[in-house]
Amino acid sequence: MKRGRKAKGDFNADVIRFIFDWVDEHEHTTVFDILDAMDTDALLEGSKPAKTTLHRWLRVNAHLTFKYSSRSFPPPPSQQENDESSKIFEEVFTSVDFHMYHNCIYIGEAAFITSSNRRYPLKPRPSHNNRIVYEDPFPDMCVLVALSGEGLIAHQIKSMQSVTTMDDIEDFLKIVFQKLQPDEGESLFYAFDSTSTEVMDAITKVVTAHGDDRKAVFLPLATPSKNPADVLVHDILYKADRRPLDSNRNEDIDKRVNSTFADITPELCYEYIKASLHYEL
Repeated sequence: MKRGRKAKGDFNADVIRFIFDWVDEHEHTTVFDILDAMDTDALLEGSKPAKTTLHRWLRVNAHLTFKYSSRSFPPPPSQQENDESSKIFEEVFTSVDFHMYHNCIYIGEAAFITSSNRRYPLKPRPSHNNRIVYEDPFPDMCVLVALSGEGLIAHQIKSMQSVTTMDDIEDFLKIVFQKLQPDEGESLFYAFDSTSTEVMDAITKVVTAHGDDRKAVFLPLATPSKNPADVLVHDILYKADRRPLDSNRNEDIDKRVNSTFADITPELCYEYIKASLHYEL
């Protein structure tokens, strides 16, 4: 076999992750586009499959795709709001009663534009002048998760045709509150992505209304740090079975993704947090 030509069964984890990342992000891609993109990734040197091999693999293993939508909750903060969140989070992060693994619950939401019947043409994409421009549609799947270093606490998958609202977040928080109670004399911290002052105030009000021992904190946008909840969601979609849905079992995308959550262990949640938080406080 020639260098750079892998058989179907030889796709390694790096190649598969690259393919899924690419087809999720590029809603109308071709086999040519994917192979062209692989040429720019040094980590994939020697792992590039043949065109027909990749085409066959995609037809079986990449029927489902999940394009991240910028229309997710909460809305991004201004620079001033993010700076203020950073100062407050620094005080919390360095306090004696805060432990990033044991008494902090990370909550996140991500919205996606899904497809359950993707097609991957073999022919190259059209030239720039002739390329079709597609309008970014509204997301149709929302995933909410809550986790701590001790495991997955709650998750929710909702099919939708609009953005997540504060009411949706409040309903999800009620589920989280019921599942995890603070020990006597202990505080529980609920960590969300930094957002606008108005939304932060609304979230804080919901959290503190359930007791003085519950506190809302907001993770500043500070690359390379991420909300561990976001990392969990994207890992779930990577792990999800992307083969064709089984119509005989009335299977849908929500059920397929939901089944993958069974694989999330406390050890994985701990690693998500460890790999996500890199704030220089």
